[in-house]
Amino acid sequence: MLRNFFPVEVNFYSSEEWKRLLDTLDEDNRGQLEERIEICQMEFGVAEDDYIGRSSETIEDLDILEEYVSDPKAGKGKYTPFVKDVHIRINNPQIEKLCIVDTPGLNDPNTINSDETVKWIRNAHAVIFLLRPKGYEASDKAFVDKNLVTTRPENRLWIINKIDDLGDMKKLESVKNYMRELGRSEEFKAKNLFGEREKICGNY
Repeated sequence: MLRNFFPVEVNFYSSEEWKRLLDTLDEDNRGQLEERIEICQMEFGVAEDDYIGRSSETIEDLDILEEYVSDPKAGKGKYTPFVKDVHIRINNPQIEKLCIVDTPGLNDPNTINSDETVKWIRNAHAVIFLLRPKGYEASDKAFVDKNLVTTRPENRLWIINKIDDLGDMKKLESVKNYMRELGRSEEFKAKNLFGEREKICGNY
């Protein structure tokens, strides 16, 4: 049972959102979605028509949350393909005005997810951006240039993720120094990126 949490709210795709999702997915990603839907039907007895357009529902037990967020191919997540988002509220007055949003991936083939990511970034008071172990890469550039350069440097936190893949802490410092050097270049000064007012750190 939930202790310090209010009941978790799960929102499913509306019929219009579901149609948009199917219309915008490329052939490969649509095939992957259809595979997961088939698993839900065959393994769990959960059909698309049962949940698309359905009103929100609440969960009283966090132990079953994974059935709404996990990958069905891993043996759980029987409702996941049909879930748009999940809201978890913590019963703690010290953080009652704090909202933390774990947005979808930046390159999510689901355009609804991508739109949600952009919306939250543009309205957030602070942004935590996870980077690959190599640090800032060319693949990050387009998104950062489009969506992050308008945020305040002191409100940006860059986290180099999975630093254990680097082998040792000296390599982490090397990556951080590399990003600081980028911040001293004219291109990045003009964008106000990787200066001294924003934090760069590592995470296992």
